[in-house]
Amino acid sequence: MIRIHTGLTIVSLCSLIGAALLVGGAVGVAGWSPASAAAAWSSAEDDPPAGPPDAGKADDPSDSPSGGGVEPPDDLPAPVREQWGEPAEESGGDPDAEDAEESETIEYDADEDDGPPRRVIIEVSRQRTEMGYVEFEDDEVIVVRTLDDEVESFTKRRVRRVTELYHPEPGQRARLLLQTGREQQGILLEDDFEYVVLEIRGIPTRFPREAVSRVTLEPTFEELYEHFKATIQPDNTDARIAFARWLFDHEQYELAKEEIRDVRRRTNDSEARRLETLIDAQLALE
Repeated sequence: MIRIHTGLTIVSLCSLIGAALLVGGAVGVAGWSPASAAAAWSSAEDDPPAGPPDAGKADDPSDSPSGGGVEPPDDLPAPVREQWGEPAEESGGDPDAEDAEESETIEYDADEDDGPPRRVIIEVSRQRTEMGYVEFEDDEVIVVRTLDDEVESFTKRRVRRVTELYHPEPGQRARLLLQTGREQQGILLEDDFEYVVLEIRGIPTRFPREAVSRVTLEPTFEELYEHFKATIQPDNTDARIAFARWLFDHEQYELAKEEIRDVRRRTNDSEARRLETLIDAQLALE
C-alpha cells in the first residue's frame, strides 16, 4: 500500500508540474512585446539579459588612447604620446625605470622638410652636452638625432639650455658674446657645432664653440631697408639723403641712385647733388 501510494503521488506531482510549465510557457510567449522586453532589461540591474559581450557596458573615456579625443599620430615619440593623454604601455619591467633618467633613446622617423635641418646644442647638465639635429619639438619636449645617430628625447624644463645654431644669409651680421664678456661684431659666415666664423673688417675669424656664450643675429639688410622705407617721410630731405648714403655704404648703388634721384626731384639740395655725383661715378665703374 505504501509503495502504490507513493508511486501515485509522484506521478500526480509530475503531471501537475508539466501542466504548469505548459501553461506558463504559453502565457510567456503570448505576453512578450518590445515594451515588456525593454522593461525587463531596465529592471534587471544585477543580472542583465544575455547579449553581446559589450552590449551593456558604457563607453569609458579611458579606453580611448586620447581620452575620447583625437588619437595622436603613430609616429610621435613616446614622451609626446604620454602628454597627449595616452597611458604608458606596460613593458613588464621596473615601474620606476621611466623616471631613472632625464632622457631616453627612442626610435623616431622624422618628417621630410624642404628647409635646412635645425641644429641645436643642448646643455643637459654641467657635465653633459648633446649636439644634433631637431627631429621634433613642442613647448615641453625636444627630440634630437645626435651626432652619434641616436635619437634622444629631452624635457625642456630639465635641461640647462638649448642653443639653436643659425644658417646665416649672405651678408648676415651678428654679435658674438664671448665667455670672457667681450663682444665681437661682424658678418656671420658659419655657425657650426665646433666653431663660429665671423668676418671682422673683411677678415674671417674663427672662434671655438666653447669660447662663445651667445650668438645674436642683427636685422638683415632687407629687413632694415623695408623698415627705413616705411618710416621715413617723403618730405624729410635730410633723412632721405642719409638713407641714400646708407645704401651707398652697403654697395646698393642702384637703390641709392633711385632714392637720391627722387630727392633731387623735390629739392636742389647741394648734399644731394654731391651724393648723386658719387653714386653715378661708382655705377660707371661697374
